[in-house]
Amino acid sequence: MTSSDPHAATMTGEEHAAPAVEIGSVLASRYEVLSVLGAGAMGTVLRVHDRELDETLALKVLHTHAHGDVARDARALDRFRQEVKLARRVTHKNVARTFELGESGGLRFITMELVEGESLARLIERRKALPPNEAVPLLAGICDGLAAAHAASVIHRDIKPENVLIETTGRVVVTDFGIAKQHDPGDASRTQQIVGTPFYMAPEQVEGIAATPRSDLYALGVVAYEMLVGEPPWSGGTVAQVAFRRLFEPPPDPRLKKRELSDALASAVMKCMARQPADRFDSALAVRDALVHSIRASVAPQPAP
Repeated sequence: MTSSDPHAATMTGEEHAAPAVEIGSVLASRYEVLSVLGAGAMGTVLRVHDRELDETLALKVLHTHAHGDVARDARALDRFRQEVKLARRVTHKNVARTFELGESGGLRFITMELVEGESLARLIERRKALPPNEAVPLLAGICDGLAAAHAASVIHRDIKPENVLIETTGRVVVTDFGIAKQHDPGDASRTQQIVGTPFYMAPEQVEGIAATPRSDLYALGVVAYEMLVGEPPWSGGTVAQVAFRRLFEPPPDPRLKKRELSDALASAVMKCMARQPADRFDSALAVRDALVHSIRASVAPQPAP
C-alpha cells in the first residue's frame, strides 16, 4: 500500500523501531501476514489475509520508540488513533479506506483498503517527467481526494508521491493520514514541532505555523512540478536546507526545465507553490479546474486564418 520513501524523514526529532513481524504469522487470530509492502516513520505496512472475511487487506503496524520511551510511545499511539478517526471521516474513491484500529500481542495496528498498483513515486522513478496529458489526470485524482478530505475538515499535511497510489485500473488513491489533523479555521498558532516531509512541506509548515488546506495545495504543487519536470523544484544540500530555501526563494518556473509546458499549466503549478497561502488557489477543486483547463487550452483548435 505504501513504499519506502527516500525523503521520508518527518521533522519531528523522534526515532522509532519497527516491530518484528514474521511472514506467515497471524495477528489478532485473524490477519495472516503475507508480505511487507513498505515502511515509513511511524509504521510498517503489511499485506495480510483476513481469514474471517477471506479478503486481502493492508495492515499498518505502529512502530514503538527506539529507546523504549513510554511517554513518546503513548503520544505515538494517540497519533495512531487520530489517524484512524480522521481517515474514516473521508469517504471518496480517491482516498484509501480505513477500517479499524486493533491490537495483537502488544502491537497496535490499523487495517486499510489494499490498493493493487504502484506509488506515484515509483512511476516518477521509472518514467521521470510525465507528459502533461498523463500527469494532469493523475493530479486531478489527487485534487478530488484532497477536496473530499478538506470538505470533512481534514488536512493531510504530508502529500507527496509516496502517499499517492495508482491502482492497476488507473484509479488515483491518496493514502497515509498518519500526521493529518482536523482543520480549525481560527488556529493560526505555532506548533511545537515541524511536521511533514521537508521536500514537500509548505513554508508555513517549515516555520512551525499551523497548517491549513492551502498547505496541502502547496505540497500538491511540488508534486505536480516533480511529475512534469522529473525532479523536485528544490534539491541539494541537507534536508533542512532544502526545506528552508522555500522561505526565501520564489517558486521555480517548470518551463525553465521543460520549455514545452504551456503557460497556463506552468502558472497553475507555480500558483500552488506561492510563498503566501493567500496567493494560492482557494481550493483543491480550483486547482483541478485550472489544470484541466490548461490541457484543454493546449489542444484547442486554432481559428482559421
